[in-house]
Amino acid sequence: MKKVHLHISVQDLAQSVAFYSKLFNQAPTLLKDDYAKWSLDNPALNFAISNKNATLGLDHWGIELEDANHIAQLTQAYTAENLAFTEQTQTSCCYAESNKLWLEDPQGVRCEVFYTLKSAPSAVMQTSCTPSKTTGKSCC
Repeated sequence: MKKVHLHISVQDLAQSVAFYSKLFNQAPTLLKDDYAKWSLDNPALNFAISNKNATLGLDHWGIELEDANHIAQLTQAYTAENLAFTEQTQTSCCYAESNKLWLEDPQGVRCEVFYTLKSAPSAVMQTSCTPSKTTGKSCC
C-alpha cells in the first residue's frame, strides 16, 4: 500500500486551500476550481478537498495502492472474508481515472481502495464520487 487517502468536503475552497497549504507547508499538487489535492510524502498522505458535497467534513477515507495487481488481490481477499464491496473499473472521478473498491464500515463510513491509472481532464464530480449507499452507483 502506498498512502492513506482522506477526502474532506469544504464550504469555501479558496479559504481551505490557503489553510491546508500553510498546514502542509506546500501548495496543492493538483488545483482546480472545485478540487484540490496534496500528495504528501511525510506523512504519506493523499489529501483532497472539494466543495461539491452539501455535507461538510469527512467525505470518505481510503488507501491509495502502488500496484495495479493489488486490486485483484484485495478483491479475492475481501470476498474470502465476506466483506461487502462495490467494484469500479476505469472510473473517472476527481481528475483521475482509477480502478476502485468501495467498502463501508459498520457505521456507514465509506472507504475507497484504489489504484490510479492516469490523469483525467475533468472531475466528473456532481456531489461526491463515492457510490450511493442505496444504489451502489457513484457520480462517476
